[in-house]
Amino acid sequence: MPLLDNLRPLYDAMSARQPDPTVGVVERRAAAHSAYRNQVVPLYGPAPESGSVTELDLQVSGSISLPSRLYRPSHGRSDDLLPVHLYLHGGGFWSGTPELFDIPCLRTAVDTRCAVLSIGYRLAPEHLFPAAVEDAYAALLWLASNAESMGLDASRTSIGGSSAGGGLAAAVALLCRDRGGPDLLFQVLEVPAVDLRPEALLQVDPEGRRFALDELRESSARYLGNPTRALEPLASPLLAPDLSGLPPALVMTAEYDPLREAGETFAARLEDAGVSTSLHMWPGQFHGSQRFETLIPEQARTYHQIVVTALREAYVSTGRGTPAPLG
Repeated sequence: MPLLDNLRPLYDAMSARQPDPTVGVVERRAAAHSAYRNQVVPLYGPAPESGSVTELDLQVSGSISLPSRLYRPSHGRSDDLLPVHLYLHGGGFWSGTPELFDIPCLRTAVDTRCAVLSIGYRLAPEHLFPAAVEDAYAALLWLASNAESMGLDASRTSIGGSSAGGGLAAAVALLCRDRGGPDLLFQVLEVPAVDLRPEALLQVDPEGRRFALDELRESSARYLGNPTRALEPLASPLLAPDLSGLPPALVMTAEYDPLREAGETFAARLEDAGVSTSLHMWPGQFHGSQRFETLIPEQARTYHQIVVTALREAYVSTGRGTPAPLG
């Protein structure tokens, strides 16, 4: 279908954006964060009135500390251990912070009745692949050791992320399987980057423009350092020879997204490997537009509700009780 009318002005503006190649990555990152904070965050709509955010520094090794945020609902019994969702933000592996995704993370926590831990994994090119994957895995190990003292139930842990974060989440699920844990109940992969080979990024712009295509290829190269590393499953989970034994998955794709075909192929391979998988393709949308509630309120709320329902059902599948009604 055509691009949604309410997304057209933003899409045109983003398509016309041309990064200055003479600007270094540190400056570009700062500019990207400022632009995201001022132009994209307001599109998420208002933050929930209930819920809390706590800043943490996860000491995952003697020399690595990950700035993170823990989101909790403000309702429910104080003695209940909350299930926890580890969230990995997007940003092309070279940008992004947990703070920029406060609103979707807090909404997930409040509406799912879970905690959400969003981590500030190390970014490229200062920290090349597989640093971000290992950071996310280390955060899961940290959760397994510290969950109960924080009122969290480590036996009900899920993982997810968007774009680069979705690819990282899929890679960490592989690590958990191959390293014998921690166990994950579910994975939420939102427009995930699961194949970083340049040829896997396809031009799907309705007008034939290259929006996002060049930027995604540049981001992948910046993250990998050596392009041959795109062939490794932890960089490109789609290329893993065996996807069996992974947690059930919700995979979201968008019609006008260079990552769409790889994401949908990954969902099909998960299903073929015996992994219960739900795939939703969002017509008329582009990469990252799915939660823009101020522009596409009906679609964005439906999108959020699908994520919330999938997580709630996964947490209940452990037999630890019946969820509160959706609110």
